[in-house]
Amino acid sequence: MLRCGTLGLLLLACVSGHASAQSVDGSTSKLELVDQAFANGDCQATLDAVDTLASDTKLTALDTKRVQLALSEGIKCGLRSRDYAKANSYARLATGLPESTQLAWEIRLAFEVDQKQFSEAVETVDQLGKYNPKILSAIAPRTLRILYEGLEHQNNEQFQLRLVGILLAPTFTPPDPFFARDFYRKELARLLSSKNDTEGAKAALIELQDPEYLVAASLDPTLQKVLPAIDFRAAAEKELDRVTTLNKLYPEWLSGNVRVARLLRMIGRPQEALAVLLPLTSRINQSEKFRDLDEVRRWFWNDLGKTYGKLGRFDEAVGAYKAGASEQENGSPNVSQLINLAFLQLKFQRYDEVLKSTDTADRLGAAVSPYGKMLTHFARGCSLFHMNKSKEAEQDLAYAIDNSNDNLAMLIALQLCMNRMDDATSTAARWLNSPETRAQALLAMVEFDPPPESEPKDPVSEKFVEVSSRPEIRAILNRYGGPRRIHLQDSEIQP
Repeated sequence: MLRCGTLGLLLLACVSGHASAQSVDGSTSKLELVDQAFANGDCQATLDAVDTLASDTKLTALDTKRVQLALSEGIKCGLRSRDYAKANSYARLATGLPESTQLAWEIRLAFEVDQKQFSEAVETVDQLGKYNPKILSAIAPRTLRILYEGLEHQNNEQFQLRLVGILLAPTFTPPDPFFARDFYRKELARLLSSKNDTEGAKAALIELQDPEYLVAASLDPTLQKVLPAIDFRAAAEKELDRVTTLNKLYPEWLSGNVRVARLLRMIGRPQEALAVLLPLTSRINQSEKFRDLDEVRRWFWNDLGKTYGKLGRFDEAVGAYKAGASEQENGSPNVSQLINLAFLQLKFQRYDEVLKSTDTADRLGAAVSPYGKMLTHFARGCSLFHMNKSKEAEQDLAYAIDNSNDNLAMLIALQLCMNRMDDATSTAARWLNSPETRAQALLAMVEFDPPPESEPKDPVSEKFVEVSSRPEIRAILNRYGGPRRIHLQDSEIQP
């Protein structure tokens, strides 16, 4: 079910305020009824009046702007009343008429994505790009990313290519200067390579700048043959220079500061990352209006917590993660920061505190995804094992085994934590041999730079290195380019 804020769109109906209900010469009584009901704050009467208006066979003959205003009022009341199907029906009607609003397009797309109507959503994106590229460029990046990942989950490569083509076209100009184009460039290269379009894949890869996506491309068996040799350290430093310059030009975007700090941590300069983030805390606490504050704020606290952790400043890291956990995540409790807090506590061997954090996450129930539940079972099971409570830890291990498809990495991690090296090796082979999880597995087997001396060592990561050196795992790795060494910090690279 669509929730207020689920896709990070401008769901204007989720806040107070009414549109103008001024009379316009020549308007019909049906339009006036909608305006009056909405101005009075009576959503049921508004919905009834919009239903009557929508069924009018002469709707297209009425004043276009007045009709669009009435439909927008209906959309807002549909959202307020949690009648999302009705809000969507008004949005679809509005987008089929001249002078349709940004709100109507956003709600139509949000509903299709929420209902997993991903092919239809691409049609909407395509239609919107032709109708009004400016509105398309303003769509929340998170919505577009969810749409792409939904298509990927459905193995719908035809529509993945269509969507990527739209988002990489010169007409798509999102206002966020830090929009992650490289994600879509890397995906375009992968899709073209799978269709044996080697030249097209090379052209897409040449455009890559973000070291995270360069690493991801280098670990993708379909791209290894077309990706040139890369100095990842040099690429990260070059990207840091570019993003730092961009951040100075666009200080109103919080994401720029977060990105600069991430790149600094990636190349082993966490103290400088802290110098970027720390001065922003007072501005964020005072809700100073960055253009992307609502979307990025919780991740700012996450990055600040990660930076403090790198520097060994545990108490301050806990405070940052708790600040992030207090923010909502797409209209729901922020589970991500709570789980990240548990991982921090585990690394610092605060096992009692890990149990408190995972218990809090468990109480959130449905807000925790199956993937997230595997994370909490790993953190709790590993902590219990180190507390010499092996019997209780076995319960978490049993859950991880039964639900391994939800997050195979956490089963291996827990097996390693509990010194089940043979079991972990067998699971790692399964992890590497699965096309769906191979990229994540290959990344876990990479030898990255050691963490700063101020950061506690992660014993599980060290055991991953041991597993990757076993003959049966080394044989699999050799099929995909062999063991890898990358001169960056691993905690900043995602599969």
